[in-house]
Amino acid sequence: MKYLICNLKENMTLTETLKYLEDYRSIPKTNLKIIMCPSYPYLLLFNKNNSLLGSQDVSIYQSGSHTGEVSAIQLASINCHYSLIGHSERRRTYNENEVVIARKIRNCFDAGLKVIYCIGETLEEKERLKTMSVLEKQLGRVLNNFKREELENIIIAYEPVWAIGTGKKASNIIIYEVINFIKKLLKEYYELDIPVLYGGSINKDNIIELEKIDLLDGYLLGKSSLNIEELKQIINKINDK
Repeated sequence: MKYLICNLKENMTLTETLKYLEDYRSIPKTNLKIIMCPSYPYLLLFNKNNSLLGSQDVSIYQSGSHTGEVSAIQLASINCHYSLIGHSERRRTYNENEVVIARKIRNCFDAGLKVIYCIGETLEEKERLKTMSVLEKQLGRVLNNFKREELENIIIAYEPVWAIGTGKKASNIIIYEVINFIKKLLKEYYELDIPVLYGGSINKDNIIELEKIDLLDGYLLGKSSLNIEELKQIINKINDK
């Protein structure tokens, strides 16, 4: 089974969200495991939807006097199943490092949430041929904090930073090499066979090409998940493969 994770980010008003959910009913039947990650105010609205529920982030704190934070326990209490952790926008804008990321993942596990852990290299790191070493550090510094049985509740999403929101999808050759590297590393060091996804400028025009990569266990969508018609086309093209 493949995953399709829709990161709606900081988009849509309440009116727009209700229209989005109404249109979502026309999404075709699929064997894809769809996980919707809306903004915090709309989580309960999506909870009534025919998909799994994911948050875009989670607090590093379990509870308490932390104004503006949303805890893993709170998310679990509204039937949230997953949380996105380590997205490059969080790393870049909020200076989140692997120490912070590991704390967030710990809170998710303790609350019974599964984790979509995002990793990826910058354009500078790519040009310096540092992709594999960067990814290995991002994985090791986080995964080494957990027991193997806990790590079975993680999905890895490879999102090259230079491809997010830029329209520059990584080539199939690069994606294959990176996904293969990640899967081998997970198997060798952690004895894990967990899903590894790709994200970064995926749309209805390049999804067929991406579907040629047999190693991929699914996709993390950003902008393309905001447009129901485009999302439908992406799902249809995966279904028709």
